[in-house]
Amino acid sequence: MIQGMERELKTSLNRTERAIEADSSFWKVTTVGVFTAFLAGVFAYFFFQFLTSDVGGGFWPFFSALIVFSLAFLLQNVLMRDFKVLSGFVFMDSLILSVFLLGKGSFYFILGGVTAVFIFLIIAAYRGFREMKGGLSIRFARVGKVVMISFMTAIAIFISFSYIGTASTGSVSFVSKNLLSNILLSSSSLMEKVYPGFSLEKTFSDNLEALAFNQEKMNPQLALLSPEQKTIMHREIVSAYENQIIGFFGKPINFRDKTVDTLYFIVSTKMSEAASQFGAAFYLISLIFIFILVKGVAPIVYWPVIIIGFFIYQLLLAFGFATVLLEMRSKEVVVLN
Repeated sequence: MIQGMERELKTSLNRTERAIEADSSFWKVTTVGVFTAFLAGVFAYFFFQFLTSDVGGGFWPFFSALIVFSLAFLLQNVLMRDFKVLSGFVFMDSLILSVFLLGKGSFYFILGGVTAVFIFLIIAAYRGFREMKGGLSIRFARVGKVVMISFMTAIAIFISFSYIGTASTGSVSFVSKNLLSNILLSSSSLMEKVYPGFSLEKTFSDNLEALAFNQEKMNPQLALLSPEQKTIMHREIVSAYENQIIGFFGKPINFRDKTVDTLYFIVSTKMSEAASQFGAAFYLISLIFIFILVKGVAPIVYWPVIIIGFFIYQLLLAFGFATVLLEMRSKEVVVLN
């Protein structure tokens, strides 16, 4: 009697598993994988434009492409049940990420970066797959977190290796004017709030005047001075700022240029001098710094991606693109119909 019940249970389990496999759509799996690979290419393209181009190379297209690619990669990991198929598409993602950098940077940097990116993308896929298989129900936030942590590690490796790889060969300036301008201008509004009157579009001299006025406002004793004394004090403060900057840079500076141009001149000159002086050690330290920087801001990227991805996942279920089945082993399984 008991043996007969065991046979029926095994037969039901096998029938359920065959039904799940039969319900999986080859074309939907292919669509998800190819679309994710396409978005990897879009991300790589905008990243390369961000590094090298003065036209269409802004920060926000690059950042938006990263968000969309992250969403697609996360959903790809949630929707695919076959790890071998998933691994194939992850390998495709890794190759496409390198397409726009071939011939633009050091071969060894690019090869090392692509290899490391593939390893961490596979780790991201495996951790998500294991989380999906191990739980009784699909916990999207938990799956999303384990996938995105390794995914953003791969992205940090890709950005740092690609940037240093191209800069070390002279394909791009180590500090691109477009890159630095985008970074500075993106924080311009914050600077204006902290220091009223400050603007990167103004000349360096005008901004030093604004900083001097802000410093004077915080000193109540200046109110006791005559207008002539205030003017003299103001000039002394501005002159002190100029001397500090020239002392740091070690060369004359044209304070009549735009602030963003002057900052680029100072930073690029200092970076070039450091690269010439320290050689490979400088590039290695820079690579590590960029990697840590990207990893540090990774939560700003992956938590919104997890939240948005959850709503997209629910919409896919609601519109019948995928279905969550309850296996005989009492666990949820997502399949593409």
